[in-house]
Amino acid sequence: MIFFFLIACAFGLGALIALQPVVNSTMATHVGSALMASLCSMTISIVIIVVTWLSLGKGAGNWSAIPTLPWWVVIGGIAGAFIVCGGLLIVPRIGVQKFFVCIVAGQLLCSALVDHFGLFGLAEARVSLSRGVGIALVFIGVFMTYSKILD
Repeated sequence: MIFFFLIACAFGLGALIALQPVVNSTMATHVGSALMASLCSMTISIVIIVVTWLSLGKGAGNWSAIPTLPWWVVIGGIAGAFIVCGGLLIVPRIGVQKFFVCIVAGQLLCSALVDHFGLFGLAEARVSLSRGVGIALVFIGVFMTYSKILD
C-alpha cells in the first residue's frame, strides 16, 4: 500500500514540476526579470526547506562534513538554478509539453549513463537492450512531439 502512495506522490510531484516554469514565467512577466523571478522562486524553495527541516526535528546535520564533500555535489544546486531559469526562459517560447518531453528525454539519457558507468558512487547497472529500446522510444516521442507528420 505504501508503494502505491509513494508512486502517487511521485506522480503529483511530476505535475508540480510541469507547473513550475509556467508559474515562474508569469512571475517574470510581472516583475520584469527572469532572473528576479528565479531568485524569488528559489527563495521560496529555501524557506520551505528550512521550515520543513526545523519542523521535522531531524537535527542540524553535520556541518563540519561540508568541506569534505566531493567537488561534484555542487551539480545539484547548479542544476536547480539552471532548471528554474531555463524553464522560465524556454517554456514561453516552445510550450510546456515540448519543454518537458525534452527534459524527460535528457533525464533518461543522463540517468542511463550514470547507471551504466556507475557514476557518483552508484553501483554499475548496465543498460540492457530493453532499457535501450525504452530510451530510444522516448527520443522517438521527442521527434513526434516536434514533428507535423501526423497533424
